[in-house]
Amino acid sequence: MTTPVEYRQYADECLKAIWMARVPEVRALLLSMAKRWLDLAEQAEREWNAEANSNPLQCKKPPAPSISRRTRARQAS
Repeated sequence: MTTPVEYRQYADECLKAIWMARVPEVRALLLSMAKRWLDLAEQAEREWNAEANSNPLQCKKPPAPSISRRTRARQAS
């Protein structure tokens, strides 16, 4: 299950990639992708909150995000 935090990380990667892109169409596509990742993060949060409100006794925390190999490599350098 993908968490809102992971969706936001994907959006962040798209926004960082915009700086590397030279073709305007690619930049526009990356911006569109980032917006969609953020929409998915908001949707996931709403669903999680709705589930928590419907059954607060059995509410679980969302799983902690896993760090991708690419993110680990970036953090190491």
